[in-house]
Amino acid sequence: MNRKLNILVALALSIFAFPDLCLGQAIDPATGGKIQFNVLMPNDVLIPFLSVVLEGDHYRKEISLSADDIDAKVNSIDVPVGIYRVSSRNGNYYDFERAPFWVRAGTVTKINVFPLLRVRTQMLMADGSDRYQFAPKPKYDSVAVPESRPGLNMLVRYDKKHRANGSITYSSNVAEFRGSLQAVSRGVMLTYDNLALYADKIRFDPKNFILYADGNVVVEDARQRTRANTLVVKFRAGVPEIVRI
Repeated sequence: MNRKLNILVALALSIFAFPDLCLGQAIDPATGGKIQFNVLMPNDVLIPFLSVVLEGDHYRKEISLSADDIDAKVNSIDVPVGIYRVSSRNGNYYDFERAPFWVRAGTVTKINVFPLLRVRTQMLMADGSDRYQFAPKPKYDSVAVPESRPGLNMLVRYDKKHRANGSITYSSNVAEFRGSLQAVSRGVMLTYDNLALYADKIRFDPKNFILYADGNVVVEDARQRTRANTLVVKFRAGVPEIVRI
């Protein structure tokens, strides 16, 4: 009797500590949601050979991502409601970071994984050795959002930062190739919850908490993936609102 009880207790503790062991079971829509990962550059080129580590409270799982198609079904996973963090590892790219996001009950949360190229060129030397040229490592700013859900924050990935007249302008002076022979600015990426904003330049007004994105803008949220030349985002009670495209 004691042995059976010990086995049951051990099993219960294992499920609590490693819930991904039970991912074969259906998630109740009232208590769980779905995450749909993509691996898209802002110019819609798919990035191959990526895997992500998904982490939440009492949850951790590594997922290999397919670059066969946008919204590939194999990149979709059912998870309990909660706040999650995602990162990626690949030797040709810098480790990917984005802001934490909240998975809501009965919804699909779309998350795009867009790491920056780490290796620019690889040269074979006369002695048979390899020599690599590396791109500069990006910088990150974490910003608290007023009235946001606990555990959420805004994260900005950038190369250059300039302060003037009470605003902060994020930009990039680093060029990279994205599936073509033409080099483009790798730009700025801003994430908050399920919002992702890519642009050549983003100006942040911290007093009024407004974002102004300019140049090759791509915005992703739960409803859309849209392109624009300029875009403005305001925050109301911790919720981003796209007010001009």
